[in-house]
Amino acid sequence: MTSVRRGPALPPVPRLDTRARAARRGRLLRSVLLTVVTAGPLLVVAWLLLSSPLLRLERVEVSGASRLSAEEVVAAADAGLGTPLARVDTAAVRRRVAALAPVGEVEITRSWPRTLRVVVQERQPVAAVDAGDGQWRLVDATGISFASVSSPPHRLARLRSSDPIHSRSSATPPAGNATRAAVEVLTALPEPLLARVRTVSAPTPASVTLELRGGRTVVWGTSGQTARKAAVVEALLRRKGSTVDVTSPSVAVVR
Repeated sequence: MTSVRRGPALPPVPRLDTRARAARRGRLLRSVLLTVVTAGPLLVVAWLLLSSPLLRLERVEVSGASRLSAEEVVAAADAGLGTPLARVDTAAVRRRVAALAPVGEVEITRSWPRTLRVVVQERQPVAAVDAGDGQWRLVDATGISFASVSSPPHRLARLRSSDPIHSRSSATPPAGNATRAAVEVLTALPEPLLARVRTVSAPTPASVTLELRGGRTVVWGTSGQTARKAAVVEALLRRKGSTVDVTSPSVAVVR
């Protein structure tokens, strides 16, 4: 009889420890609960900001506008009443309001829960140009026209330039060199001298001339050395003569 030799018996496969499995389930449950507890409030906040009717835009408040009406600014802002306030594109609103001709600067802020605030800083005129049709075009420090009026503000200098005066728009070219020279002189003058200027003329950028109230004339020349020229003019205006020439302030003359 042939005998069959048997190998050593294999050890029994250990069973998963019940307590270890329970511990893993506990850790998984705690992780899920922690996620829910952490994410839940965030989801609620996100819903309130982006979808809730409680935080939708209901009002656009405008301040700082005088030439423009609040209605004109609101219409240009086109902020989208009824849109969740958090979703309002404030950069786009700013661009649309800034495109209005009289607007120099604009600030847009959200005022929770349902208001958008638009603070406008309008352009200030430094001179007025006779349009020849009974209207005067107001020119700012850049030499660009931003508004038309039937009568210019009291004591605002009248501008005469060889350049065409452009009205402000998205496609407005920069002001001509002569116009820029004229407004550079005006904006740099000390207030006491500026108050005496009736007309600024600029046939060329190098031939700016000021006609003062009372009939005297200041031949200014280029727009450079404004502080020095202004000091010389104020000193020479104490002398007799109808014309003060400070084209070269070191050899200024009165005649």
